[in-house]
Amino acid sequence: MLSWFKNIIRLKPEQQLEEIESREPSLEERLERLVSRMGRYKHKNMQDLDEIIDDLNKVLDIVEKLVTTLQNIGGQIRAEELLTKLRNNRTRAGNARKALAA
Repeated sequence: MLSWFKNIIRLKPEQQLEEIESREPSLEERLERLVSRMGRYKHKNMQDLDEIIDDLNKVLDIVEKLVTTLQNIGGQIRAEELLTKLRNNRTRAGNARKALAA
Protein backbone atom coordinates (compact mmCIF):
# COMPACT_ATOMS: atom_id res chain seq x y z
CA MET A 1 0.00 0.00 0.00
CA LEU A 2 2.65 2.52 0.99
CA SER A 3 4.74 1.63 -2.06
CA TRP A 4 1.86 2.60 -4.36
CA PHE A 5 1.69 6.03 -2.73
CA LYS A 6 5.46 6.45 -3.01
CA ASN A 7 5.38 5.50 -6.70
CA ILE A 8 2.69 8.11 -7.39
CA ILE A 9 4.93 10.88 -6.04
CA ARG A 10 7.62 10.02 -8.58
CA LEU A 11 5.29 10.75 -11.51
CA LYS A 12 4.68 14.10 -13.19
CA PRO A 13 1.55 15.94 -11.93
CA GLU A 14 -0.56 15.03 -14.97
CA GLN A 15 0.55 11.41 -14.72
CA GLN A 16 -0.26 11.37 -11.01
CA LEU A 17 -3.86 12.33 -11.68
CA GLU A 18 -4.14 9.79 -14.51
CA GLU A 19 -2.73 7.04 -12.28
CA ILE A 20 -5.03 7.98 -9.40
CA GLU A 21 -8.08 8.10 -11.66
CA SER A 22 -7.28 4.88 -13.51
CA ARG A 23 -6.58 2.71 -10.47
CA GLU A 24 -9.04 0.25 -9.11
CA PRO A 25 -9.76 0.63 -6.29
CA SER A 26 -9.79 4.42 -6.20
CA LEU A 27 -7.47 6.44 -3.99
CA GLU A 28 -10.31 7.06 -1.56
CA GLU A 29 -11.07 3.34 -1.39
CA ARG A 30 -7.39 2.52 -0.84
CA LEU A 31 -7.19 4.98 2.04
CA GLU A 32 -10.44 3.69 3.47
CA ARG A 33 -9.07 0.13 3.39
CA LEU A 34 -5.82 1.23 4.99
CA VAL A 35 -7.65 2.94 7.84
CA SER A 36 -10.10 0.06 8.30
CA ARG A 37 -7.25 -2.49 8.47
CA MET A 38 -5.85 -0.54 11.39
CA GLY A 39 -9.00 -1.39 13.32
CA ARG A 40 -10.28 0.28 16.44
CA TYR A 41 -7.54 2.22 18.12
CA LYS A 42 -8.74 1.80 21.69
CA HIS A 43 -8.09 -1.96 21.47
CA LYS A 44 -4.45 -1.59 20.40
CA ASN A 45 -1.33 -1.77 22.52
CA MET A 46 1.32 0.97 22.66
CA GLN A 47 3.56 -0.65 20.03
CA ASP A 48 0.68 -1.10 17.58
CA LEU A 49 -0.39 2.50 18.07
CA ASP A 50 3.17 3.74 17.51
CA GLU A 51 3.31 1.78 14.24
CA ILE A 52 -0.13 3.03 13.16
CA ILE A 53 0.80 6.64 13.88
CA ASP A 54 4.09 6.20 11.99
CA ASP A 55 2.26 4.71 8.99
CA LEU A 56 -0.36 7.46 9.05
CA ASN A 57 2.37 10.10 9.16
CA LYS A 58 4.07 8.52 6.14
CA VAL A 59 0.81 8.35 4.20
CA LEU A 60 -0.06 11.92 5.21
CA ASP A 61 3.30 13.19 3.95
CA ILE A 62 2.71 11.52 0.61
CA VAL A 63 -0.96 12.53 0.33
CA GLU A 64 -0.11 16.14 1.21
CA LYS A 65 2.22 16.18 -1.80
CA LEU A 66 -0.55 14.68 -3.93
CA VAL A 67 -2.98 17.28 -2.59
CA THR A 68 -0.72 20.07 -3.74
CA THR A 69 -0.65 18.54 -7.21
CA LEU A 70 -4.40 17.91 -7.31
CA GLN A 71 -5.13 21.44 -6.12
CA ASN A 72 -3.07 22.79 -8.98
CA ILE A 73 -4.98 20.74 -11.55
CA GLY A 74 -8.48 21.14 -10.21
CA GLY A 75 -9.08 18.46 -7.58
CA GLN A 76 -8.99 20.65 -4.49
CA ILE A 77 -12.18 19.53 -2.70
CA ARG A 78 -11.45 15.83 -3.18
CA ALA A 79 -7.86 16.29 -2.05
CA GLU A 80 -8.85 18.21 1.08
CA GLU A 81 -11.38 15.52 2.03
CA LEU A 82 -8.66 12.87 1.83
CA LEU A 83 -6.36 14.91 4.06
CA THR A 84 -9.11 15.54 6.60
CA LYS A 85 -9.91 11.82 6.80
CA LEU A 86 -6.26 10.87 7.35
CA ARG A 87 -5.66 13.61 9.90
CA ASN A 88 -8.74 12.55 11.85
CA ASN A 89 -7.47 8.98 12.00
CA ARG A 90 -4.03 10.12 13.12
CA THR A 91 -5.68 12.15 15.90
CA ARG A 92 -7.81 9.18 16.99
CA ALA A 93 -4.77 6.90 17.08
CA GLY A 94 -2.82 9.50 19.06
CA ASN A 95 -5.66 9.91 21.56
CA ALA A 96 -5.83 6.14 22.04
CA ARG A 97 -2.07 6.08 22.61
CA LYS A 98 -2.34 8.87 25.23
CA ALA A 99 -5.09 6.97 27.00
CA LEU A 100 -2.86 3.89 27.20
CA ALA A 101 0.05 5.92 28.54
CA ALA A 102 -2.09 7.47 31.28
